[in-house]
Amino acid sequence: MGFETPAEIGEAPIGGKLPDVIWYYNGGHREAIEIELTAKWGWEFDTTIARIVNDVRAGTYKGYMIVTRSSHIQKRYGKAFSAGQPVRHWVKNEERKYTRKPSGDSVIEEYVADAITVLLKVDL
Repeated sequence: MGFETPAEIGEAPIGGKLPDVIWYYNGGHREAIEIELTAKWGWEFDTTIARIVNDVRAGTYKGYMIVTRSSHIQKRYGKAFSAGQPVRHWVKNEERKYTRKPSGDSVIEEYVADAITVLLKVDL
């Protein structure tokens, strides 16, 4: 058992997210932990969702735990990571502004939703 922080981890995998902590369990599986203190919106929110989903789909982490002190963030992320919800993709256009790329969208599978937990921790 042990953990690594972003400084120890280095870079995120392509299409993945660099979590705040990676927790290593006996037996070799890893779980990512993300502390979400402020709400994200628009392309930043959707990209965060997509990267976490990509990490779970790729088997980079067995699970992903998102911890927040905001009930609003907990509800919003909880809904966004539910099975059947869309995973929206964005790209930068010629003007270097983010625009939606609907052709890259997918849907969250049940096993992905089951691997992601959103916790409310009020004493952060």
